[in-house]
Amino acid sequence: WTTYSVANKKHSEKIDVKDLEIKIPISLFSNRNLSTLEVIVNFLLSNLNFKLSEISKLLSRDPRTIWTVAKRIKEKNVKKGV
Repeated sequence: WTTYSVANKKHSEKIDVKDLEIKIPISLFSNRNLSTLEVIVNFLLSNLNFKLSEISKLLSRDPRTIWTVAKRIKEKNVKKGV
């Protein structure tokens, strides 16, 4: 119970999608090396400094999915030399 209540306090903030206005430049999607989800996650991580947990809530995706996508982005950037 203690672990649950501590975790619940850490993640108690809720993201209200209706109040957010996020504009992603369409030109980012021309990068054919990244999937659509990877482009969105990369933009939210690098430009808007979102946490992975916030991105998962915003996109209604499992946090593990977002973590995997972020890991793939890093791997692709390393291979590309960025």
